[in-house]
Amino acid sequence: MCAATRKADQETTGSAIQPLARGLQVLALLSRNENLGFLQIQRACGLSKGTTARILQTLEREGWVSKCMVGSHYRLGAHAPTERTMAHAMAPAESLFL
Repeated sequence: MCAATRKADQETTGSAIQPLARGLQVLALLSRNENLGFLQIQRACGLSKGTTARILQTLEREGWVSKCMVGSHYRLGAHAPTERTMAHAMAPAESLFL
């Protein structure tokens, strides 16, 4: 994401919680790209190394991201939604009771 896109995103989010938005950005990236390295995540999200490290540590500790021991790549963890759970979450509430 380029700096201009990030600035436009910040202007449209208004009172968004920036750390949460950044964490969600990392999760969205990992949902599209399995097994990314630290620098790939950091560069793709346009974050500092320190911010990227704190986000990944938090997401890993909470089970949203897991770190592969071989190669030190990151992928979605056990708590991250799958396509199936997302489809269920997006279904209209009345269809859940049919």
